[in-house]
Amino acid sequence: MIELKVNQTIRSLFAGLDEREIYDELEKDIQKRGILVKGVVANSPEEYKGTIVCGDKRHTLATKLGKEFPYILEEFKDFEEIMEYAKNDNLLRRQLTPAQKLKVESNYIEWLRKTRQEHVDIRGVSSDTPIGNTRELLAEKVGMSPATAQRALYVIENATDEVKKDMYSGETSISGAYKKVKKTKEKGEKDKKDNLIKKFNFDSGVEWCDYGINIYEGCFHNCTYCYAKLMNDRFKWVEVWNEPKKRNLDLVAWEKALEGIPPGVFFFCSTCDAYQPLNKTLKWAREVLQVMLKSKHHILILTKSSDVEDDFDLISQYKNVEVGFTITSLDDITYKKYEPNSSLPSEKVRVLKKAKEMGIKTLVSIEPWIIGHTDPLEIIKQLHPFVDRWIVGVANYMGFQLESYRVYVPTLITYLIENNINYRFKAELDRVVKSYPILSRESYEKSLSQQVGDQ
Repeated sequence: MIELKVNQTIRSLFAGLDEREIYDELEKDIQKRGILVKGVVANSPEEYKGTIVCGDKRHTLATKLGKEFPYILEEFKDFEEIMEYAKNDNLLRRQLTPAQKLKVESNYIEWLRKTRQEHVDIRGVSSDTPIGNTRELLAEKVGMSPATAQRALYVIENATDEVKKDMYSGETSISGAYKKVKKTKEKGEKDKKDNLIKKFNFDSGVEWCDYGINIYEGCFHNCTYCYAKLMNDRFKWVEVWNEPKKRNLDLVAWEKALEGIPPGVFFFCSTCDAYQPLNKTLKWAREVLQVMLKSKHHILILTKSSDVEDDFDLISQYKNVEVGFTITSLDDITYKKYEPNSSLPSEKVRVLKKAKEMGIKTLVSIEPWIIGHTDPLEIIKQLHPFVDRWIVGVANYMGFQLESYRVYVPTLITYLIENNINYRFKAELDRVVKSYPILSRESYEKSLSQQVGDQ
């Protein structure tokens, strides 16, 4: 007489399937007619002898009702073969909806992967392909389209038990359940993101980035065109703008916060310069970057200081980062009219070349474009061999009308297109292009295809 045993790992294949109604019907049938379909019990290997492979529910009900549990003995070479048999037999015999079958197949694949500690595709073959790329096979096995299978898995992974129950039973369609869960999840992520942004004050407000971080309040560079300086007059972040102070950040909490928001482009920094002279002593930028660079986000460092090269040894170790300079002029003398305390343009160019040589992604922001002082075409011509992408924007708050840029844009865009240069026009400058017949539709569409925003 073999002692029968229930195995929780086999049970886990079918965990989460709401079959209460079927279970109740099965109990009534067994009470009336007994068990008509024999279970399957393992006779080998020795350590699994007596394990109920198929018929767990029938065995439970038979015990409860005092009925006989008939079964047949089967030989198995190992537990993996037992699991596969249990999965296939249950999918064949049980009245499962397509969503429930998908859940069982998905559970089985995940169990295989954890057991073998490797990727396994739906056919049980070892593979380096993650589960996301085996969904077509999974869909085919349960009779779904790949798109429907993907939605069902999304529900399985993210829905409440109540929503999954409705999908499994067929009361709610897979598509309906997916829409409900996606809407709820997106709202939850938005609320979480908004709360973190408010708590850590890292919403950049910059159109070409998702987030921003400021490690100092105030900026010694004291550029005459600085919008943040104007904002400081209103909000008084710091008493004297060009006498900056370190902004204290709890880097442990900050690291957790970075993981709590959706991946995006982080502007480092958005209302100050991380590499202003104060940083030479404090090295605060490096401390913060050591946390940020390990995150899932793309880090965009934009500075006016050549001191950023002090951290190239760190920055060059990561691929999710680029180093950019704001350059409004290449003249080492006239630039001081607008940027009295920033690095010389020649120094910025030297460091850009060094970054490129070290394999660091590079960017130049020609913003503000100060008419009569800034020559974007000449800057791009001289620097584009070692600059990966460009951002160009008008001079806000300086009295220039958008129409003033109209005459310069056709030549600039033509050069960018002909030389296959990646660029992005800021919103105001893009309006100049859209508002006037500067380019043919074909040329304008081509220019858009070269614009680079998100990384």
